[in-house]
Amino acid sequence: MADLMKPQYEKSMGIASKYQQYAGVMSGASAMSQLFGDIADYSVLRFEASQAQLQGRQAGLIAGEQSNLLMKKIMGDVQNSFATYAARGITSEGTPMSIAETSLKGAGEDIKTLTESARIQEEAREFEAKQLRSQANLRLFGGILQTISGGARTYGMFKGGF
Repeated sequence: MADLMKPQYEKSMGIASKYQQYAGVMSGASAMSQLFGDIADYSVLRFEASQAQLQGRQAGLIAGEQSNLLMKKIMGDVQNSFATYAARGITSEGTPMSIAETSLKGAGEDIKTLTESARIQEEAREFEAKQLRSQANLRLFGGILQTISGGARTYGMFKGGF
């Protein structure tokens, strides 16, 4: 009776083998699809890192521009004040000079605040860029490992071992 069942058994094993190979192909395709997704994520994260760095540099440039504008404004105000005092016959010594010194000192503090704020923002963006690059590298590395694992699983399915 065992001999009678042998053709049926071989037929069943042949069908099972084909399904296992089909599953292996699908497993391999899935692994490759995951890798392509991880490569896309890698590219996006690297781009975001570059954007963060650029935004940090822009913060520094904007602070420099604002500092220059502020200094020009204060210098213009001081010059206008001295011109007005001179037109009225008032010397620029004493109170007018102390007002000018106070204005310049305040502008210096404002410029220092702008510069420090920009430096902090630039450092924060650089840190963000480093984190994004690390995430990108981990995503790519993880995708490669998953693809290798999927390839091994596929190979095993074709060989009938997994």
